[in-house]
Amino acid sequence: GSGGIDTGGAAFSGNLLSDQTGSRSVVVNGAQYDIAAANKPNIVYGTGTPISLPEGRYDHVRILGTGVQGAQTGQQIVIHYKDGSSETLSQSFSDWFSPQQFPNESEVFAMPYRDYFDGSQDNRTFNLYQYILPLNGHKEVSSIELPNNRFVLALAITLTKHQER
Repeated sequence: GSGGIDTGGAAFSGNLLSDQTGSRSVVVNGAQYDIAAANKPNIVYGTGTPISLPEGRYDHVRILGTGVQGAQTGQQIVIHYKDGSSETLSQSFSDWFSPQQFPNESEVFAMPYRDYFDGSQDNRTFNLYQYILPLNGHKEVSSIELPNNRFVLALAITLTKHQER
């Protein structure tokens, strides 16, 4: 749409996010992410509403995402557990154009362009990052609340039980 993920009409290219077979699943450092179809609403940002997670005990939550309109520092992510408890994790998110190498952040896709709503392209490098945040592996998760910030975006979220990065 004309708003794009940055509210200025720009978005990641769906062509760059799918493989030659058209798969909408990507594997990053052993973790699989399922990405929604191109040209549909496929990015989420926090609005204060919990997003349900598959119940279970996990060691990490992994977010495939980015910041836009500059680095988004000191953002609060809330993890809710099945027992009614919650924990708040702080994470900074690099802007998609300016990697900052924040803790728990790794650059996973450096895309050679982004798409504009009118079909044109911006031929500079735009980045998608992976954020790996620790969870209390002794508790069962129930949901996650992303930062209540329109400029912190997630393409996909996955949970892992392994202590790998």
